[in-house]
Amino acid sequence: MSTRASMSPVTTSSVPSAHTLTAADVVDAIEAAGLPATGRADRTKVAGCAELGCVQMIAVDPVSVYQFEAEVTAEKYANALSSSLIYRNGLIVLRFKRDGPNPIDRTLIPEYQAALDGLVS
Repeated sequence: MSTRASMSPVTTSSVPSAHTLTAADVVDAIEAAGLPATGRADRTKVAGCAELGCVQMIAVDPVSVYQFEAEVTAEKYANALSSSLIYRNGLIVLRFKRDGPNPIDRTLIPEYQAALDGLVS
């Protein structure tokens, strides 16, 4: 998990296992890390998850968090987009927004990745 001086470390008991980790858990971790995460919305139905094979998609202004049921599906989705603005760890894919009103600050991408990695490790 990304560390910030004002944040206390996450204890092992509060970290969901990789098999129960949801997109909402990842957004919670992003928020706990103090990273920009405004405009939270569950977009599972409107994001086309049924067609993509994802089971949940939570969007915040700079990033969308996709949760897949199987790693092979998550990997296929991430590889199809093949971009520096896509990051996958296990069943979760982060898709950073490159444009629009709230694009990702690219210098923060490693911190978003660390927030996810801290939950999966």
